[in-house]
Amino acid sequence: MVAKALPLVSLETRADRWLLGTYFALMVYLIVPAAALFHEGAHALGYLLAGYPVRGVFISPFMSQVLGLYPVGLSPQQGWISAAGPLGGLLFGYLAAWLCLGKRRSWGLWGDTALVMATWVLMVEPGYLINGSLANFGDPQQVAVHLGISRWVVFAVGVVLVLANARLIQRAFARWMDTFAPGADRRRLRPVLGVFILVMVLISIPYWIPIMSYVGR
Repeated sequence: MVAKALPLVSLETRADRWLLGTYFALMVYLIVPAAALFHEGAHALGYLLAGYPVRGVFISPFMSQVLGLYPVGLSPQQGWISAAGPLGGLLFGYLAAWLCLGKRRSWGLWGDTALVMATWVLMVEPGYLINGSLANFGDPQQVAVHLGISRWVVFAVGVVLVLANARLIQRAFARWMDTFAPGADRRRLRPVLGVFILVMVLISIPYWIPIMSYVGR
């Protein structure tokens, strides 16, 4: 007789789903600086390889920046330096997905949840390419301008990555559910996702208020 696995995480009540969504959001809040370190670290490495000095690296849960010097005007090197950031973030996400899906045993609720939430970077970086190309800002704009390509090419790359990475994230969440909520109806994760997004927005408000007030001056 095989013992039935008992769920460590419950999705039965509304309180359970709110608690899990909040837990996911707090885990992302802790993980984002690590993903940003890969993103900005790739920028910094690009600067150094191109022979330009790096003055500093700023990392926070909702914004990060590399302070570096580069030539004024069009420069293919600057285009590749800008492309390095999203590539570094994708590397972080693919590494998390590989660790999540390739492991043969659970690393506990905290470890497995950290890996699953880290795979969301595989949506964040392509989303950055899509939004940046549409609004014409940030790394996507720099890539298009300095490499002399259409911003719609950057947009298309972002869309392809979103579609390709969605399956990896789905598999990672399925592994998490099988481990901690065996037998649970996966449709119950939908309200959890809504709570997750709401809590992330609420967490970010105190951070963005001073930034937006400064920009608005």
